[in-house]
Amino acid sequence: AEGVARFPGLRGTGMLGEPVARQLQADGYAVRVLARNPQKAREKLGASFEVAPGDVEDPASLERALAGCAGVHVNLMGGPRPEDYDCIEHLGAAGIARAAAKAGVERLTYLSGAPVCEANLDDPGTRAKFHAEAAIRESGAPYSIFRATWMMESLPRFVRGKRAIVIGRQLQRLRWVAEAAFERRFWGSGAG
Repeated sequence: AEGVARFPGLRGTGMLGEPVARQLQADGYAVRVLARNPQKAREKLGASFEVAPGDVEDPASLERALAGCAGVHVNLMGGPRPEDYDCIEHLGAAGIARAAAKAGVERLTYLSGAPVCEANLDDPGTRAKFHAEAAIRESGAPYSIFRATWMMESLPRFVRGKRAIVIGRQLQRLRWVAEAAFERRFWGSGAG
């Protein structure tokens, strides 16, 4: 439709990416989801989403997925090995940022994490996100980096009976954020 932006939701079928993709669509955007398994993505999301076959490790597929898009939301998950975090989270985000800059994307949003800083680089996941943030800043694409504490969609992973498990002493108050709220923070409501 004329005036409707296309937003590829990378890993739009995952626990955190799917709510963003659905909220963007509910707000009137046409949404394109990059998927390694297009059939699985179509089965999970339904026919109203455009599915672009590809992978964050394939620069050509990123360029095809971003063609004609006004924005891109990057939500990746590497691991469990340190090299997997670097390959997917860091290098994947860097590749997306380069493709976004080349495509003239108006806004790239990236879901990072609250502990991402130089003091925490001993953790492979945090280190990968730290380098991903740097690559995004250096890409030339307009961006917003969201350093969430905890996403509400992950809460069931921490609940055991009537208790939520939080490991470690929390120096700052935990603030639970819903993915749909994240989408609205950076994209606003309604297409246009």
